[in-house]
Amino acid sequence: MSSTERDERREQQAHEEPQENQEIQEQQQNVSQEQREEEGTSSKRERTLERKTSAYSLSLSQYMECMEMRESTGYQVYPGTEREDYDFNAERFGVYSTNLIESTAHLVKGCLGAGILSMHEAYMFAGLWTSVIVTIILATIMSHTMMMLVKSAQKMYPLLRLPRLTYPDLLEVAVATGPWKGLRCFSKCFRYAADFFLFFQMCGTCCIYEIMIANTLKGVLEAVSDSLQESNYDVRIYILIITVPLLAICLIRSLKYLAPFAMVADTFVAICVLTTIYYSLKQAQNISDRPAWKSFSGVIRFCGICLYSMDGIGVTLPVENNMERPRYFYVVVAYGMTIVITSITITGFFGYWGWGEECTSPVTIHMPMTDT
Repeated sequence: MSSTERDERREQQAHEEPQENQEIQEQQQNVSQEQREEEGTSSKRERTLERKTSAYSLSLSQYMECMEMRESTGYQVYPGTEREDYDFNAERFGVYSTNLIESTAHLVKGCLGAGILSMHEAYMFAGLWTSVIVTIILATIMSHTMMMLVKSAQKMYPLLRLPRLTYPDLLEVAVATGPWKGLRCFSKCFRYAADFFLFFQMCGTCCIYEIMIANTLKGVLEAVSDSLQESNYDVRIYILIITVPLLAICLIRSLKYLAPFAMVADTFVAICVLTTIYYSLKQAQNISDRPAWKSFSGVIRFCGICLYSMDGIGVTLPVENNMERPRYFYVVVAYGMTIVITSITITGFFGYWGWGEECTSPVTIHMPMTDT
């Protein structure tokens, strides 16, 4: 290679080297700019998350928006929980919180409805010993579902950073953040369904209660008053009479103030159970005369009455939401459901044993007006 060619090659390399350096610098600048943009976007996301999580409580839509912005953490981690734990138990402050005794009284009253007065007739449908076994099984399932419901709610409290949730709230957030992504868009539908079924159940139950109260009041007043017996007013008149005090009680919204009423109601239920034992034993015959099993259709009818008598799902979350120490709800379920199972079993067992195939609802109809 001649000296002229070497000189030309050196000049060409010297001319190309600045161009390569310039291209490298441009690439580095582009990378730095992209990094700055990415950091700016990340910081913007962080600021948005901080702004949304700084409030004491979040709506479900805000929670879902935060969840979408932080895809790496998934739906199971609430933004901010990695920095600070949320203790919903410490957030239950206020003068309206109920203690364990008051909460147990509310749960017992919520479970023991008017159906307990029909348990002796339910035992007549299924058979004596079959009914006892099925009662224990249904009560165990009912207690388990109560605990499942409360544990689900207490699992969602830290995620949403809320101290309590209603039935529609819990159902909506459970579907919206659940593992089945195809159902998340229908979370509002589940919320409205919960509202509808709760209204349907509570409205029907309260209507039945009011009719039973009116019938009982009518029977008692006509038994002690000859003029009322001769007048024989329609039961609708008595329904109108009891509507006024019932509306007054419904105006009390705090479970703390309703606790004395629940305790008084539980006391009357206990009196009814003891009275059933007393009068049924006076009529009781040989227990072997009562069949242990009757028919499958009778068991189905028994299950319907028994579930109606001990159903406490509708009061589970309200009782838990108003507790001072919600982590001890299992104590309320343990003691409350024990009282419920005992009361229902005693009423049904002794009622059917005493009056046999003549059982008619309510159980008080078999009791004499005067004890001679």
